[in-house]
Amino acid sequence: MALFDFNITQFSEDEKYASAVANVRALERSLLNGHKLNRMAEREDWRGVLDELRSTDYFETLIKVDSPASLKQALTETILKRHRTIYDLSIEQKFVKAILLRNDLNNLKTYLKIKLSASKREAKYSDLGIIDFQNFITAAEQNKLLPDSLKVIYAKVNSDYQQYQKLYRLEMLIEKFFLENIKNVFDESRILYLKKFITFRIDLANLLSTLRLKEWNPGDKIEWDLFPEDGTLDKMFFESVLKNNIETTIDKLQFTAYGDSLKNGLEHYKSTGELWLVEKLADDFLSEFCKLTEFTSFGVEPLIAYLWISIQEMKNIHTILTAKYIGLPEASIKSRLRIGYE
Repeated sequence: MALFDFNITQFSEDEKYASAVANVRALERSLLNGHKLNRMAEREDWRGVLDELRSTDYFETLIKVDSPASLKQALTETILKRHRTIYDLSIEQKFVKAILLRNDLNNLKTYLKIKLSASKREAKYSDLGIIDFQNFITAAEQNKLLPDSLKVIYAKVNSDYQQYQKLYRLEMLIEKFFLENIKNVFDESRILYLKKFITFRIDLANLLSTLRLKEWNPGDKIEWDLFPEDGTLDKMFFESVLKNNIETTIDKLQFTAYGDSLKNGLEHYKSTGELWLVEKLADDFLSEFCKLTEFTSFGVEPLIAYLWISIQEMKNIHTILTAKYIGLPEASIKSRLRIGYE
């Protein structure tokens, strides 16, 4: 069990969110439980998955679905509806904006990777950004049309690529910007739960980045300018991860909040070189932290937690559908599914 160093008496208990939290509780009851996700994983193809979804609260958006493409569009509409609902329920919308900036940053990353590498492949932009993806290229070409938050990272990434000519730096700088922007917004709120949540995210993101570096370029040094700052794990820890064997990392993590939660994933990585289980367990760690919000009826915390769990649900649906397309075995699908509130 994860040790979060957080007591439920430390929630903000902001009573102006009482009505919003009541609405979120209703939304939570509509989330897919583990039994339903397993049923979806057991179905033969995407049509079977669709049949399972039609017996849930997804029903209305799936009425006209008759192809994988229309299913994807229907799911996108569901995500957008959820995002709008949480945004509208938020009295302080800056928290939700900081999280949903991810979609615009992903679009910016796609645009810049194609532009800077002179690639001729067709760009696939997300429908979930603040800027409509059909207008995104125009906005990116005319930097002044981008929101202020994107102008900063747009200029930084352009400059960095001119100096280093490395696309992986582009991706990591955008991820760093995303996490540090959330941290700034959450820290300013002085809400302990939010500060804990983003600190955990930064630690886990940095650990995964270090493990990827260890796998791809074991002799390299860590480029610290690509790592978001102010997590609880320090530079010495990540240097140890890079230089030492996985057993050492597992031992060191036992003295942190993440030890028991990530152990199985790290052992799987040691034996297979695959990181997917560490990634899943990192997400599950954050989901377990989100589940603590069940114990408060006030404050913005349940809204942020629902947003995270909702994103994990969409990730699960995407995992199942992708697995059906490529023929992944049922057991492999189930082992990759993130946990929910149940």
